[in-house]
Amino acid sequence: MFFQQYFHAQSREAPVKVSLVRPEHPGYREWCRQWRLRTVSTRPRDPFAQEYYAQLMAWEEAVRRLLADTVAASAERILVSEASPGIRPRTSYFELDFVSGNEVEPCLFAEIKLRQRTEGVSTGWSQLKRSLAAARTRWPHLRGISVCVAMGKILQTEEVSAVSTVHPSDLRGRLEAVTGADGEVLWLEGREVADFGVRSQIFTEDDVQQLAELRLDMLHPVRVLERRRGQASA
Repeated sequence: MFFQQYFHAQSREAPVKVSLVRPEHPGYREWCRQWRLRTVSTRPRDPFAQEYYAQLMAWEEAVRRLLADTVAASAERILVSEASPGIRPRTSYFELDFVSGNEVEPCLFAEIKLRQRTEGVSTGWSQLKRSLAAARTRWPHLRGISVCVAMGKILQTEEVSAVSTVHPSDLRGRLEAVTGADGEVLWLEGREVADFGVRSQIFTEDDVQQLAELRLDMLHPVRVLERRRGQASA
């Protein structure tokens, strides 16, 4: 996922109640607010990083929508795990990138990862395993998959992918074939996700073409200053 898994607290006790709620659920929103207050930084925010990551979030949404166009999707994608009541009751929240099925009977959890390179990278399974471990106390046959996007050609970080990718037209069959074994990974080609995102009006082709430059601006902010200086003197 381009991003994140949230924990209110981790409990070593077996949860007695597991459920799925929507991202706008009041309890989850309040936890997010408290989390932001605890982790707020006094350092100024990097505007170049913010712009780049905002675009990546749009790409994650494109993948989520592509999956939802392929298999039944649930709007409830926040996993709530409540530990046994006692002196120190605990509640954990896990943000899931994609859930297939519904909140009563989910069948598949998916983690979405956008990857600059296809060799030697994390596929997100460490996060997904924690979510599945909690959820399987209620839904033991729940399956999981990591959906990775090969972004190398888009970001100009890799000329040739080191993995085989699944075409969107074959996506349904691949998702339906997911087993209960942990560790399964499915790769999508960045250009094909881009085409879907543009058709779905999630972002524009200009956004796609500018993504590599946004990444370089984030890594080397001096580039922006030099560019602006050159524009001012032109």
